[in-house]
Amino acid sequence: MASFNDIDLPWMDTEDNNMTVHALTPEKILYDDPDEAAQKKRVEELKTFSYNCFYGKLTYVGWRDIPNTYFCCLQDQALPIAAQKGMVEGLGARFRTETWDASHSPFLSMLEKSGCWCEEDSRRDYHLKSDRRLQPSREGY
Repeated sequence: MASFNDIDLPWMDTEDNNMTVHALTPEKILYDDPDEAAQKKRVEELKTFSYNCFYGKLTYVGWRDIPNTYFCCLQDQALPIAAQKGMVEGLGARFRTETWDASHSPFLSMLEKSGCWCEEDSRRDYHLKSDRRLQPSREGY
């Protein structure tokens, strides 16, 4: 949360003496563009999240060592587009970015597009060997 001056986001609702957090309106914050049935299903599956995950200090982050992609989502109600772009630009790692007209969960609302994009992106960074395990590629990074 250092990106947000260590201030809780407006949609965060904490419980248990600030030990857990959940979205006040998850159907709007997290799943705004999937259809109503998908929203309902995903909201029912949500669990509380550790509040400390937002504020804990990391000792290692994998995105500094591997190729990265970030989907900037124009309709994201959890993280405004300016905040998303600020995080990506301020992390000190190279990210490929793709901007989509989607909410916080494009993998639900744009299933085919996001699946195809992930497959294509992984092929840029890895090449398939005969055992079908992905191996890092030296090209592009």
